[in-house]
Parts: sequence; structure tokens; C-alpha cells
Amino acid sequence: MKSLTVDDLYRQCDTRLFTFKTTDELPPFEGTIGRDRALRAKDGE
Repeated sequence: MKSLTVDDLYRQCDTRLFTFKTTDELPPFEGTIGRDRALRAKDGE
């Protein structure tokens, strides 16, 4: 098994892609962020 380096784990995002300066400028998020399987398990499906 190969050990991971810092470069393998770190991702940098170009902030020029965003139209906002802080997350305070974003509308509230409606919903749940997660995997479908985890959400189904939470809901007892």
C-alpha cells in the first residue's frame, strides 16, 4: 500500500472562480449534504 503525501491530500481552489467574498453572502442551504446510502440509513430505509 502506497503512503499518501501532503500533495496527495491537499487540494487548492482558485478563489477567483467565486462571485462572493464570504459565505455570509450566500443564501441558506436547504437540504442535506451527504451520501445517498447514509441518508437512507438515517431514514431507516
